[in-house]
Amino acid sequence: MNYAEVAVNSPGRRSTFSYAIPPGLSIHAGQAVWVPFGNRVIQGIVIRLSDEPSVAETKEIAGIVTDSPLLSPVQMQLAQWMSERYFAPLFDALALMLPPGFGRRTIAYFQATGSPAELPLTPEQRLVLHIIEKKRRQACLSWRKQLAGQRLGRSPANS
Repeated sequence: MNYAEVAVNSPGRRSTFSYAIPPGLSIHAGQAVWVPFGNRVIQGIVIRLSDEPSVAETKEIAGIVTDSPLLSPVQMQLAQWMSERYFAPLFDALALMLPPGFGRRTIAYFQATGSPAELPLTPEQRLVLHIIEKKRRQACLSWRKQLAGQRLGRSPANS
């Protein structure tokens, strides 16, 4: 199977979206994955696998959240029935059956662009920018943790 139909964690989305499965990535129905959606990367649940996409152009699945399926075929059938019967987004119906403690939040990534030398930044803003520049692309939660561990006003060059 080369394609996956994915229910995405985006408000108001009742349908699924087709994504190409990258070579070497093992995907199963019921598995949680990261997918590009607009200018973000969000969580989704694989509903089914197929040899053909349901649309002409597809993007690739960005990665897996879990190594194995979180939902059984029976749970997925129940969620699809709930979604159709109550006109609820499919991901919301699926989320009711996810294991306790499984997070379903969106992760924001930041990437530095341009030259920050001319910008009037506070010491805290310069520190955040330095953290983001070190890794090229940084998740918001990651730099928040790093920032919390450092004193404000400390020079980024010394960290």
